[in-house]
Amino acid sequence: VKAYAEALLRNKEYRRAEEYFSRLTNLIPDSPEGYLLVADTRIAAGNERKSLKVIDQGLLKLKDNYSLLIRKAQILNSLGEFDRALKVATTVREKYPKRQGGHALEGDISMRSGKPSEAVKSFQKALAIKDDPELRIRLHRALKNSQGLEASTAPLEEWIEAHPDDLKIALILAMTWQELNRMDAAVKLYEKVHQAQPDNILVLNNLAWLYFHNQNRQQEGVALAKRANELAPGQAAIMDTLGWLLIKSGKLEEGAKLIRQALVKLPNEPNIRYHLAYALNEQGRKSEAITELKTVVKSDDSGFISRKEAEALLKQLEAH
Repeated sequence: VKAYAEALLRNKEYRRAEEYFSRLTNLIPDSPEGYLLVADTRIAAGNERKSLKVIDQGLLKLKDNYSLLIRKAQILNSLGEFDRALKVATTVREKYPKRQGGHALEGDISMRSGKPSEAVKSFQKALAIKDDPELRIRLHRALKNSQGLEASTAPLEEWIEAHPDDLKIALILAMTWQELNRMDAAVKLYEKVHQAQPDNILVLNNLAWLYFHNQNRQQEGVALAKRANELAPGQAAIMDTLGWLLIKSGKLEEGAKLIRQALVKLPNEPNIRYHLAYALNEQGRKSEAITELKTVVKSDDSGFISRKEAEALLKQLEAH
């Protein structure tokens, strides 16, 4: 029954999948599985609120069931009903004091309701009960939002020291170190992940950028960017990286073509527009470059890492 229902769910036949999953509640009445699967099916069908009803039905038969309480709090949190979600999370914490779930839920609810400092405390309490990489990732994000990027690395660094083969944590830590301009450390972790996952697009893209700009390994950087573009053709961020590296390598026409294609897909991405402006200026198309720069310096996108370069280039071009 379950396998057939899962096949229906994969085919997005939600009504029929729900019918078969519902049979599990009769076949195994002492298990929460059927209720959880029906709830998941309703969520997949876009009816999150209706999924609460089946969870509540399950809780009538299986009072204070851990899995059902967890799912109820998660759904309420997703719906933005934070007070109700917090009450359920408190119940979980009080009923199951030796399990992480209650504290972890309180952390998730605090994060979603814009209280990252409170989330930090909850995730730390959950981790004190049992260490867990996913909880460390959530603590990392809470610390980043409440205390800044520098403070957010500790949970990941501690974990990777004890579990050096955890590639998911390694990748998140590498990206964090890259944001903090700890480029040599970031490269080492990216290379570790790349060795195990040679076709990881994100690793190829970021490592290409770092090889080119920070490691004096331009040819290797371009080669990695080309590989990423082969594996993920049409992705704007990948085309932008390859295009920019080609432009900086002197291949203006080839690079500018890729940048334009990327900009079509992400017209409001300021870093890509700056790269186009740079290419236009290198091609001797000064007025077009100025037009693009005047547009891009108005961007209030916090992710515009090339803002200073764009402003400096605009000032230079307008002065001559």
